[in-house]
This record gives sequence, C-alpha cells and structure tokens, in this order.
Amino acid sequence: SLGIAQKIYIRGLEDNFVNVTVDGAPQTSTLFHHIGRVTIDPDLLKQVEVQAGAGEATSGAGSIGGAIRFKTKNVDDLLAPGDAFGGKVKASHFTNDGDQYSISLYGRLAENWGFLAYYNDTNRENFEDGNGDEVLGTASDQSLGFLKVNGRISDNQSLSLSYENRNEEADFSARPNWHVQPGETLYASEAERETYVANYALHQGNLLSVEATLYDASSSFSGGRFDWFTEISSTGFDVRNTSQLGDHRLVYGVDYRDDQVDSGDPLNAREEGNVLGIYAQAHSQLTNQLLLSYGVRYDDYEFEQKVLPGDAGEPSKFDDSDISLNAGLSYELTEHWVLGVGYAEAYRGKKVGDGFTIEKPSVGVAVDNDLKGETVS
Repeated sequence: SLGIAQKIYIRGLEDNFVNVTVDGAPQTSTLFHHIGRVTIDPDLLKQVEVQAGAGEATSGAGSIGGAIRFKTKNVDDLLAPGDAFGGKVKASHFTNDGDQYSISLYGRLAENWGFLAYYNDTNRENFEDGNGDEVLGTASDQSLGFLKVNGRISDNQSLSLSYENRNEEADFSARPNWHVQPGETLYASEAERETYVANYALHQGNLLSVEATLYDASSSFSGGRFDWFTEISSTGFDVRNTSQLGDHRLVYGVDYRDDQVDSGDPLNAREEGNVLGIYAQAHSQLTNQLLLSYGVRYDDYEFEQKVLPGDAGEPSKFDDSDISLNAGLSYELTEHWVLGVGYAEAYRGKKVGDGFTIEKPSVGVAVDNDLKGETVS
C-alpha cells in the first residue's frame, strides 16, 4: 500500500537478492529493511526484462535471485517522424484516497538531439480497509522528476544523459511495511533518491559494438522511531562489446561498482565496499533450431568498516572472489514451442550493510572477517 515499502519478489526472493537496474544503473543496497529500494514510475517505462534465478554472465554482480532490467523512454519513442514537440498532462483521483498529477514535455533540440522532461506529484491520505476503518500510516506525499537528453554523435555513435530525483514524505510507523496497531505512534520520515546516468553506444561492423554505462546514485532515509539518518551512494560503470562471428555471438566486458553507506546524525558509522566483475557470454546457433549458450563471470568483492575520527576499535574487512559458470541449450520444436535446458551459477560477496543496522567498530565487530560469499546454482 505504501510506495516506500513496496518490494519486488522473484520466486519468493526480494529485490535485495536481485540485480535491478534502470537504464543500466543498479538500484543497490538497503537503507532500512522495512522499506523498499526499487523506485520507478511506470509512465516512464519502455521495456522490462526479467530473469528468474541465476542466469547469464551479463546479468551483473550479485544476481543470485535473478535480474530485472528497466529501460526508460526517450524522445524518439514519443515523437512521430517529422514532429518537433509534444507533451501530456494527466490528473487522477483515487476514491480511497488521494490525487496524482503529472506532466511530460518532449521535443527536438536539434536534428539529431531531443529531450524528455517529466514530473509527477502524488498525495495520498490514509485509506480505508474493507470494513471502512481508516488504516493509519498509509498517507504520503510523493514526487518524482526525470530529465533525459539523447541523440546521435555521428551515424554510428549515440549518447543519452538522464537525471532522476524521487522524494517521499509521511508519518510512518516504526516499521512502514507492517500494519499499524491501534494506538501505535507514527514518526515523521523522508526518503529521497537521486540518480545520474550516461549511456554511450558505438557500432562499427560485426566485431565492434560497444555499450558503456556510467552512473552515480545516492539514496537517503531520515526520521523514523529513532530519528536517525542514513545515506547510501553508488558509483560505477559497465563497458561491454558484442562481436558477431558468423553463427556465434560473443558479449564480453567489465563492470565495477563502489558503494558507501553512512548512518547517524551526526555521522557515527560508515561502511565501504566495491565489486569488480569481468564477464563473457556466447550464443552459438548450431542449427536452425538449436541454440547453445555458455558463459563465465569473475567477481571480486572488497568490504571494510571505517574508523571515523574520534572512534576506536578494529574494523572488519572482507576480500573474496569467485567464478560463476553457465551453459544452456534451446531447441525450437515448432514455431510456438521451445524446449530449453540449462545450468547457471551466481556469486555475491559481502556488500555494505543495511543503513539502519550498521555499527561502528568500537561497539563490536559487526562483520565476521572469515565470512564467505553466497553462491547459488
């Protein structure tokens, strides 16, 4: 019922176990285990790809529960050829109980360049359940702003730059995803997310087809029962190339992400982590009906608690890596029926922790230095 508490599940595993990306930018880490971490407005969506469970090497680091790839629209998806400008204004009313307003504008900046600007504001009051009783802690004010500029640098090069800001404010219960009990206290809280993404593509013949993504994202939560503050920032990139060699298609590349989580106001705990991935995934069309896929991925995780000025204690550290393999066959029985069989592995090392539960080293070692990564098959 609450935007801030919504989560995505794949085969019973929540999105914390799933590699979720928006235009290639991961929706990483957890601010508070009683709220969600994936936010996207369906009005912006062009395409959604869902992979259930461990899959191909291109799925990204830590995709032990699967992967979800959201792709947003751009001006080329909204304007017909020859049109220079367009827009949409939408107003909605929910009888139980709220209002939503949005406006989108899009147009050509030049022959090969265009923009999309979008803003959404949603205000909800406490709704009533099936018995007509008011459900406390379900009111919220949400806003989302999105701006994307994209175009062609040359006939075989393209560039997209986007910015997103999402904010939600409300009086929530101590655990927003739990039902509010009679007489329970509500606490003023605010969550915010800000994301910058750059996507570049270069296509030059069958051997060179480069796709590069660079992103910087930060999310924060403040308030709650203990009037605390936490913020998570993530910066990274993914660079991959696709080569077509006859009936064989090979995708190979490298991705990297650096995370930092801060907690406390004033700041009293910090964790830092990064992961480097190197991957290759191939598809071979053995016959008109038979497709073979096979790939390998190497991930190296590093994690460290930080000792802040004035603090003490021995910080925990983690450094571990692993290789994940996958292979599969797909046979087209008829035009409408395909038989598939496959095996896949995935690995996830220690990431930065839940912003609400991280501790400073002086309180006690919160992470076992002998901790091992998670593996699935």
